[in-house]
Parts: sequence; structure tokens; C-alpha cells
Amino acid sequence: MGRTLYAVANWKMNLRADQSAELAGQLADFSKSLNKAQVWIAPAAVNIPAVTYATESSGIKIGSQNVHWDKNGAYTGEISVEMLRHLNCSFAIVGHSERRRLFLESNELTAKRAVGALQQTFKVIFCVGENLSQRKSGETLAVLQAQLDPLLEASREFDTSGLLIAYEPVWAIGTGKVASIGEIEEAHAAIIDYWQNKANALPPPVLYGGSVKPDNVADILSVAEVSGTLVGGASLNFDSFKDIILAHEKLSC
Repeated sequence: MGRTLYAVANWKMNLRADQSAELAGQLADFSKSLNKAQVWIAPAAVNIPAVTYATESSGIKIGSQNVHWDKNGAYTGEISVEMLRHLNCSFAIVGHSERRRLFLESNELTAKRAVGALQQTFKVIFCVGENLSQRKSGETLAVLQAQLDPLLEASREFDTSGLLIAYEPVWAIGTGKVASIGEIEEAHAAIIDYWQNKANALPPPVLYGGSVKPDNVADILSVAEVSGTLVGGASLNFDSFKDIILAHEKLSC
């Protein structure tokens, strides 16, 4: 079986619509030379129309940085799967550490978001990861399991083929620090084993996120359990994200 690698850009709250469209257009032109790597982009919600237009017919998938579980309703500030589909989006990031830490989204809430989207056959990148104090106190695996458990409990009732998991050690996001190869191997293997044992099913692809850059991406992708990367700051620059994508293309098979 071939190894598909995903290069996913999370642009967070950066770039205006015109800047997003310009960068997306550059990536769309570049992506025409790709044969294997999957390129996904999650711009700020207000910039999604400009980005989908700029990447039309390119093969790049566009998504949202969050999504609500319900189809519609009185949920001020939220966005539904139907709204995203209408804008030609095909995935959403759920449970990013910044949503958990800054906006106090619980394990149960993030799972509810993911389940709602997956039940509507919408792809989801579900983020998990520990903070520095949890890492230092040896709680990493327990934290990962606690974050996965609500999703695993619900997953027995619907198709999870549209699910990807992203391991993002919180202490490595935007800090310039990167988990060691051994730490990445350990965390990814733990996620895969836990999913297989609890769900009694093949695990989803597991991406790595945390200060991914052109000079470390090849080492990260050398880990057999890594199925791609979730890239923050380095995806905001065409040249750096292009180099990251090229590493995915080279190591896909």
C-alpha cells in the first residue's frame, strides 16, 4: 500500500483576503507539478471564498479552522458544514490547542464538533497534544488518551474514514522547538495503538504539528507513523511552504 503524505497549512488569524488569494494562487500553480503529496489549506473563515476561487481546479483542498456540530441554529459566531460545503470546503480542523487553551474548548466539546462533522461525511483533522508541564510530569500518553476517548466512544456509531488526527505538542507550537524524533515516534505509535485497541479498527492517518519548517520536515516525515504535517507559521510564506510540500512529494510513495 502506498504512503500518502498530507501537507496541511493552518493560516490561523493571518492574511487579508487579497493576501490569502495571492499566496493560494502561487500554491495552486506550484501544485500542478505534484503527483503524490496532498496539499490542504485552512485560511481564516472570511477568506475562504477568495482562497477557493484562487485554487479552483488545482487539486488543493480548502477547509475551515473550526466547525459546529449542528446543521443550523442559534449559534452566534459559529459555522456549519453546509455553509462550508457551499464554499467548496471539504475539511475542518477541530480541537487545535489554541481552541482548547485560549477558548477553553473541552475534550467533550471538541469531540462533539468532530462527530457532528464526520456524521455529515465532512473530513476532520482532530488535534491532540500535551503541554510542557504535562510532558515533564510524564502525563503525555494519559493526556492523549483523555483527548481521544470521547471521540473513540462515539466513533463506533459512524464512519470515521474522513478522520485524520494531528499530534501537536503544545510546547512546540510557535516556539521554534520541535519534539525529538524519539518523542514523535512514541506519541504517534501510542495514538495508533490506542485507536486500534479501543476502536478495534484501522487507525486514521496521524499528522505532526509543532514548528514544522523546511529544515526539519524531512526528519519528521522519516518517522513511519507520521502521515504528514500540520504547518502554522512556515505555511504563510510561499517559498518555505513550497519546500515543505516538496519534502512530502519526495517521501510519498
